[in-house]
Amino acid sequence: MKRAASYTLGAAVAAAFSAVAVILLLPLVSDLTMIGALVAGGIYLASHVLRACRLMLLATDILGLSGRSAALMHFATAPLALILPFKTGELFRLYELWRLSGTAVYALIALLIDRMYDSLFLVPVLLVLLSQGGAPTTLTLLTLLIAALPLTIVVIGPKLLTELQRYILVNHNSRRTLSLLQQIDALRVIVARASDVALRRAPELSLLSFLIWLSEFLVCLILVNAVAGQALELLGARLVAPWWDLGVDPVAGPALALVTIALLLPWPLMVFLYLKRRRNEPRRVPAAGRAELRVIP
Repeated sequence: MKRAASYTLGAAVAAAFSAVAVILLLPLVSDLTMIGALVAGGIYLASHVLRACRLMLLATDILGLSGRSAALMHFATAPLALILPFKTGELFRLYELWRLSGTAVYALIALLIDRMYDSLFLVPVLLVLLSQGGAPTTLTLLTLLIAALPLTIVVIGPKLLTELQRYILVNHNSRRTLSLLQQIDALRVIVARASDVALRRAPELSLLSFLIWLSEFLVCLILVNAVAGQALELLGARLVAPWWDLGVDPVAGPALALVTIALLLPWPLMVFLYLKRRRNEPRRVPAAGRAELRVIP
């Protein structure tokens, strides 16, 4: 009985917040046609279905979670990730993945790979906008770093750590270095696991990421008829504009309002289903404890 009450309470809070937010945001999308708003909102929701599928692939492979739990978790935390500034909403996803899987390290790995594939497709867009003066330099450089750092670790990390172990063993072999070698080996196992999943799943993750950003671009193409600017400029404005510019930015405001409404409408149901699912999620063997580890040489 108490469990059912917690599901209902969580969904009720989400429903109350969604109702207030949607009422406040509706005037910002008043210039959009009904058909245009419905189509754009539907495509944006479809892009989040693709995002949920991408996270589902990573969560099942790295963390051993069920795909349904990972997908529901994505939709339950998506509005927080969109609304909270500086991507702090990702901390909620990290916590939920940690809670479901029981391993914080591999939960972080799953999110980093997810963000890496996002950034790989986002960087070209930001570079084009930067050349036209439409994107902040700091944001572009940070996005480039977020994409390049995990990619570098995934590609050369396992081999680099193996060579480091070999160097220490050959040139500095002593009792004092034994503990250091163990720590490096533990890190190598983590990096090797991340590299294995990121490279083995590269075709699916790349295709999903491409479709995600294609959907985002299609949403902007639909909205350019109602707001000034071009589709690429609108996409850049929506990406870099904070939520507190909703009523100020004439370009990004309607787009931000529309995508927020699209996420908030199914949010109460997703919260209810996820909270119900979370309590019944079975504890699986985390990636770090799996007996077999497929490592790409």
